[in-house]
Amino acid sequence: MKIIGIGDSIMQMNYLDTYPQEGWLQELHNYLKEDIEVLNFATNGRSSKSFIDEGRLDEALKHVRKGDIVLISFGHNDEKIEDPTRYLSPKDYEENLVNISKKIRDLGGLSLFISSLSRLKVKDGKLIETHGEYPSHMEKAASRTSSPFIPLDKISFLEFSKNPKESEKHFMIFSDGVFKNYPEGKDDHTHLNVSGARYVASLVAKELKKIDITKDLIKGEKES
Repeated sequence: MKIIGIGDSIMQMNYLDTYPQEGWLQELHNYLKEDIEVLNFATNGRSSKSFIDEGRLDEALKHVRKGDIVLISFGHNDEKIEDPTRYLSPKDYEENLVNISKKIRDLGGLSLFISSLSRLKVKDGKLIETHGEYPSHMEKAASRTSSPFIPLDKISFLEFSKNPKESEKHFMIFSDGVFKNYPEGKDDHTHLNVSGARYVASLVAKELKKIDITKDLIKGEKES
């Protein structure tokens, strides 16, 4: 069986030309049993709307077989009201997610929703939420389609809130001259570096262990 990922840059595969940026899905294999194949169709900058409009969903669905699990994690770019090619209202976002899940089910696959990772946006020394109503509408879509839901927004918010400054080590935040791909440095409080991708993958794996359709896919403690 396969795990197939569809989503945005927080999940997507990265290569040497963008190092040290990584998507958390490319680190999830560290927590999966060896016979699980992972296909990652997540793409930088895409919303659930643009992912469909560009034909990326159709391409991903070509690989879905009976029993495969599709991890769905959109939201960061659906929120971008200034960009009509990506923006969806929270309610339209919910409807889009429901339709995606139905297409997966028609192919015999199983959908699993994962809300957007918390941004590391800090005000007066405290982490603040940025995703508004979108996570709750994803949860509604999951309920309407009888799909599992992982509230990664809440989980990561609680984790990063413990020490926002220390949490910077997981993000693309570094000074100039540290990495050749980014000679001017980065101050990106949204995208993950290798450490962050591995950390978030561990958070997701813990949640997958609690879900009936995925609990047997996760390595035991002695295997990790």
